[in-house]
Amino acid sequence: ALGPSPFLARALAARLSEAGRPAGRAPVVLAAAGSSDPRARADTAESARLLAARLDAPVTVAFAAGEGPSPAEAVAAWHTAGHPDVALATHLLAPGHFAHRLTGTGARWTAAPLGAQRWVAELVLRRYDEAGCGGRERAGRAWAVGV
Repeated sequence: ALGPSPFLARALAARLSEAGRPAGRAPVVLAAAGSSDPRARADTAESARLLAARLDAPVTVAFAAGEGPSPAEAVAAWHTAGHPDVALATHLLAPGHFAHRLTGTGARWTAAPLGAQRWVAELVLRRYDEAGCGGRERAGRAWAVGV
């Protein structure tokens, strides 16, 4: 797992923009695969907090499997609270089983999985370096990326 990061929040925000969500305060549901591990669930909650700060919009968490609200339930909760326009941020790296479970949620905008996106790549490289596996002296690599 990549864990929460401003880089991941930036990647999620970019995918939401690509899905058509306009800037503003429309609520977002951050949909993850789900886990029984409390640390993974806490990481997802922290990712939601970082995304909320990035978007300046409310973000709640949902899970495609396991405990917690499903993405459809989380979107419905926003609708019940008077928010007809809700976005779904996909907290998954690739299409597949869990991404398929995020269809038909009632969200107005649904972001694609993160995929091979610049900010995901930056995060992977940072995590690699933090683990002591690589040096920052790679030729042609710009390490000063603002987040």
